[in-house]
Amino acid sequence: MVRRAWFVVPAVLLALVCGGCGGSSGSASTGATPTKTVTVTATAAAPESKSATSSFSGNGTQNLGDLRISSASTLSWRNDGLIFGVMTVGGDVWVQSQGHSGTTEIANGEYRSVKVVAQGSWSIKITPH
Repeated sequence: MVRRAWFVVPAVLLALVCGGCGGSSGSASTGATPTKTVTVTATAAAPESKSATSSFSGNGTQNLGDLRISSASTLSWRNDGLIFGVMTVGGDVWVQSQGHSGTTEIANGEYRSVKVVAQGSWSIKITPH
């Protein structure tokens, strides 16, 4: 009886995990894992003058693309998750934190492939000095 119980537990777990894996009636299952679509929204205002502010927001990890910072600026950020980071493909790390908000200074320049690495919702504001 103990040996049978050992076989029942994995079978029950397999049934629970694969319960939603089957295809629709009359079609063969491909064994493919179902995909989950995540939509991320970002908004940005391109700096038009020295006093222009850029704002971004999203949820989870996202590539913001290339950014041109026309003058030294302050980056303010908020995050409701456990981790938050902002970095560039060139290796610049502007933020790496487990906190929920903060500020850091950014020098003027062109930054390629700026990426936010985060859990949860976040927002960034870049304000020129």
